[in-house]
Amino acid sequence: MKTKILLIAVVLLVCLHAPQTLGQLGRPLAGSSIGQSLRNAATVTYDQSAGLRIAVDNWTRRARAGVYSDANFCHDYATALGRFAALRTQFNYAAELALQLGRPGANNAVADLDAGLGSILELFAFLQEQYNAGTLDRVSLLRTTAALQKALREWDSELRRNGSRLGVVW
Repeated sequence: MKTKILLIAVVLLVCLHAPQTLGQLGRPLAGSSIGQSLRNAATVTYDQSAGLRIAVDNWTRRARAGVYSDANFCHDYATALGRFAALRTQFNYAAELALQLGRPGANNAVADLDAGLGSILELFAFLQEQYNAGTLDRVSLLRTTAALQKALREWDSELRRNGSRLGVVW
């Protein structure tokens, strides 16, 4: 019963408090070519990633504070998860455009970046499982948010490095 209530609360928090939820995400401006549309989509993807990094940085800072409650965790988790969902949706759009180029390098870059997002999602799942089991302690929370920060920075770096493989010139 507690898990169902928590799950409903998280969904509501994501819908109501996340700066961008899936329903609010719009596709970037289409360019005059697939390449231009891809550049636009990649730029919005990077912006989404930056927003998620900021949310996780703020979450980590608040979690280090002396008083950090379940309500704080639920809010921060829902905000970060909502931003992650928006990033995932935006990346999927950019990846769809990159795959239309039909180049093996673009296909490999998409696969690498997608795998990175999968690893980030596993960290969110770990936190949710620990919280639901009632075993999430402050040390685990701080280690996991630090791992999220590191994974997001690495993913951003990979996005920038793989720009040419994707067909994007920054």
